[in-house]
Amino acid sequence: MYTWHVTFDDQPQLHELVSAYQSALSPLPGLDLIPARWLHLTMQGIGFTDEVSERDIADIADAARKRLVNQRPVSLTVGPASVDPEAIMFKVTPTECAFSCPVRYSRSNIGCERRRGSPESEEWTPHISLAYSNSDGIAAPYATAVDSVSNPPVTLTLSKAHLIE
Repeated sequence: MYTWHVTFDDQPQLHELVSAYQSALSPLPGLDLIPARWLHLTMQGIGFTDEVSERDIADIADAARKRLVNQRPVSLTVGPASVDPEAIMFKVTPTECAFSCPVRYSRSNIGCERRRGSPESEEWTPHISLAYSNSDGIAAPYATAVDSVSNPPVTLTLSKAHLIE
């Protein structure tokens, strides 16, 4: 699948926040903690690689590059974490990331909507996962662990997005 991500290799304050939550969560079963190097904010799925031509993906990347070239760095606030049926994740605000509109525009402007539409639903909200669920269970112990973390949210400055396969 092709998708737009923001990665966080250069965001040590986010890594510290993740570490605090993962320390609280690590005694609990049923989670795969996400290593700092794999943290990401998924902004927009484009489509499956067998459904998007190489020409379309090149055009999408070019359109986004042109729209983002003069974009100023974006500030996002990350945290607190919450429990979701599939993951422990951070809320990201504002949800309408300044990268998001140009990136989403680049996809629709190329006409990829004509295939199957966006892989994300309209209800999809940007987030950063810090652990994935790997089994069924009740949420209460995870919510208690998340609520025990007193670290405040962090503000990140983002200056690039990545198109990944």
